[in-house]
Amino acid sequence: MEKLIVVILTLIIISSGCTSRGNLSKGAEKNVQVYVQLLMGDGTFYMADFHLNANGKVINSTLRPVLVYSGPPGLLYIQIVGWGYTWWGGNITLGTSYTTYLNSSGEYLVSLKLKRTEHGYSLEVDNKYTGYLGRNKPKKLVGGINITTIMKKFGLFEDYLEVERKSHRLASIELENYRKTGNISYLQMFRDLEYHQKLMKFLEERGKLTAVAARELLLDMKATVWYYEHYRKPGHKDLTLIFDNFSPYHETILAGGHFPLPFVYYRARGFNLYPVSALHWAQIYYKRNETKAFLNILGNLSEFVETGSLNNVKYALFKIYFNYQNSTVPWVSGYAQGLAAGLYALAYNMTGNKTYLGLANLFMNSFKLPLNSSGFVENTTFGEWCLEYAYYPKQLVLNGHIICTQGVYYYWLVTGSRSAEKTFERLTESVARALPYFDLGNWSRYASIYNTASVFYHRLHIKLLVWLYVKTEKEVFLKYAKRWNEYLVNRNLKPENIQKLIEEARKDP
Repeated sequence: MEKLIVVILTLIIISSGCTSRGNLSKGAEKNVQVYVQLLMGDGTFYMADFHLNANGKVINSTLRPVLVYSGPPGLLYIQIVGWGYTWWGGNITLGTSYTTYLNSSGEYLVSLKLKRTEHGYSLEVDNKYTGYLGRNKPKKLVGGINITTIMKKFGLFEDYLEVERKSHRLASIELENYRKTGNISYLQMFRDLEYHQKLMKFLEERGKLTAVAARELLLDMKATVWYYEHYRKPGHKDLTLIFDNFSPYHETILAGGHFPLPFVYYRARGFNLYPVSALHWAQIYYKRNETKAFLNILGNLSEFVETGSLNNVKYALFKIYFNYQNSTVPWVSGYAQGLAAGLYALAYNMTGNKTYLGLANLFMNSFKLPLNSSGFVENTTFGEWCLEYAYYPKQLVLNGHIICTQGVYYYWLVTGSRSAEKTFERLTESVARALPYFDLGNWSRYASIYNTASVFYHRLHIKLLVWLYVKTEKEVFLKYAKRWNEYLVNRNLKPENIQKLIEEARKDP
């Protein structure tokens, strides 16, 4: 294993405009403390284990700043090497370097990020979270934040204390099991159990831990703890848990209770409340005429709405509080924003409750936000596109854009808004222009950056194109739906029943 070398040099230059040590002021004689931390990011969630060595100090955990130097200010040079291995047993070598001049005392934080790339993994310095603490950077280190104090501030202390005790006990057991056996399944369970508390600290450090985020992350902890109290094996992709006895999907874990929102599992991040999934479930219930379940989801989900104002226009957002791909936290999804506008409008139409209409209007206003202010609509070569993953504007997801468009249609249908009608027309025109690009000649693309889609998403594309055809009467959508249906036949897969899909779309609002 290679070692990490940290060298701190103090510049003593008399003739180039810098002052010598003998002429430094008394304040400049104070020491600077240099910390190094590894951020949570896309690459780290692919790592089962990793090991960096900073001047004899080990870095083997995310968001745990390590003091690597304390002494006079001067030239800072850090050369970093280390190793890691993935959940699938692949070994990788990690390395980077960082140089800067520290001109005063204080606490200086160097943040590293591990990114997954087309060619493997890269370890880099994240300049956004690197610098003197308190100078346009977080004022304190993650390690110095007391979560219990935060929970008291939000009135969540008692609930947090109960869940934290269980989480700490389970996490300690799994970490010890990993140390004894080397079985990375135990390490995965440990990472799941520690994730949400780390994220709380990270958000609080940056002034982003709102009351909504604190409640949501506490529920995520509760879901993750409940799972590991009842199952002694790691979660897996697409595993969903709900604190209720009812779900539209048979494979959902029913944890009992009366909280109908789904928690979705992500490796090394545990279970997370996901507005996209919750709204998808609500749409299913609406189409099944299961009114009580439909309104129950929307009612519970409204507790996690965050509002804001830009240019005197008030808007609503469902912010998503878990890391995904190379996302920041929180992030927003056009899928959720558009569908929320439509479903809350339908709820108003169903009940006459103006609270639902108010929320629908606020979500529709979120379409006006620029990308750098929690926006999700990108101007592309195809036209306006609703980004399912707004932090990655180059990833144009076909199904996410169309489902966002469905929400706009529902809103327009209920309110008669001319602006919504125009938005719907622009979004459908973007799909029409994009279809030749998403057609691979023998299959469809999931997103602009991929060269294929799963069978599930290919079928979903066909269903959504039929829906667009029925609502717009544009033949181009039916043309591609039929063409993509033939691709199923060419692979000896059962085709979709286009006529039945047309009839179902006509029954849709």
